[in-house]
Amino acid sequence: MDTVSVSSRARARTDFRVRRRRYNSATMLVFHNDWFEIDQVTDTVWTACEDGLTVAEIIQRVAARHQLALPESMAAVSYALGHFQSLGFVELSE
Repeated sequence: MDTVSVSSRARARTDFRVRRRRYNSATMLVFHNDWFEIDQVTDTVWTACEDGLTVAEIIQRVAARHQLALPESMAAVSYALGHFQSLGFVELSE
């Protein structure tokens, strides 16, 4: 796996075709007929992306909402954004 560097000022833009849905206690991202269940931390990352926050702002939001230390929040955000990018759900731009 290649290492990729992303600026903390990069903004995450979501694909308009991906919809966030909540059913009972589950949160799903829906793309065409594919459903992806996400946890609370990943949901926070997704909603921050929908809000157009920068990577640094997303890390801060995740840390604050889930009482995580910044290194843990950075790891969680990095993982979630990488997964979203691999699915084509999010683009990062300066």
